[in-house]
Amino acid sequence: MFRIIGIIALLALPATLSAAVGISPSGIEATVPSGAQQDGSVIFMRDDEDAKTAMYVTVFSDSAFLLTEGVEYFMDAGVKRITIPYRFDATEYVPGSYTGILYLRPERASSRAVNGVQVQVQGGVRAAMTVTAPVAATWKDGARENIRDHFALYQETAGYLMGRAKAYVAGIF
Repeated sequence: MFRIIGIIALLALPATLSAAVGISPSGIEATVPSGAQQDGSVIFMRDDEDAKTAMYVTVFSDSAFLLTEGVEYFMDAGVKRITIPYRFDATEYVPGSYTGILYLRPERASSRAVNGVQVQVQGGVRAAMTVTAPVAATWKDGARENIRDHFALYQETAGYLMGRAKAYVAGIF
């Protein structure tokens, strides 16, 4: 479900700059229980010609339920794609449907060093979140968590005892 967005930016007359960038997927959606979070990622791509220069990609959202791990990513020359994480956050939302947009704004690194007029172009990914009623934990979930905790403890204890045994054996010989 790739959607390629063509971008043509006029930097100064008569010079023009064109680039082809893509964002995948073109829409993201999630069904999240109230009070929970769900992670995902989008891929930002650029063509061979555009990959010849370094670029910054600024990421932001118009909705509070859609969070990003970082606000800006750097793409060095030659890098054609990056993966950008996001999170649906339903910790303070009541059951219902919510929509928003995750914006990605590419900007050439060279344009930051030059004073003058800048034209910024941005693309977006439609986001939809459906919040459901909180899921009650069952006894199976509690048992699984308890087993995981015990295995982690046993693994740490076994590692400690093996280390001590190695030290005793090394001390004997």
